[in-house]
Amino acid sequence: MVCHHLYEFENHILELNVEETARGKLWTKMQGEWVYFRCYIDKESVMEKIRHSEFLQWSEHLGTHEGSEAGIICIKCQCGVMGLHPKDTTLAPIIKFD
Repeated sequence: MVCHHLYEFENHILELNVEETARGKLWTKMQGEWVYFRCYIDKESVMEKIRHSEFLQWSEHLGTHEGSEAGIICIKCQCGVMGLHPKDTTLAPIIKFD
C-alpha cells in the first residue's frame, strides 16, 4: 500500500476495479511505494482535493525513453498513485475524485 496520505486515491481507483499495471519501489531513489493504473487520473478533481495539502502534489512525466505517467505524489513519503499521461492515446477510463 502507498502511504496514508494517498490511501484515499488508491482505494478509490481499486474500488472501481481499474487494472493495476505496476506496484512497488520502482524508482531507485525513492523510498516509498508507487502504484500504476491503466486509467487517466482527472487532474482538476485531484487539484481540488489536494489544494490544502502540504505533502500531495500533481506530477506529470512525458518520457521519451522510459514511459509516461501522470498522477498524485506524496513528497513526504515519496509514494505515488499514477495513471496514464494525458497525451497517451490508450483507451482507458478517466477517474475523478469527488
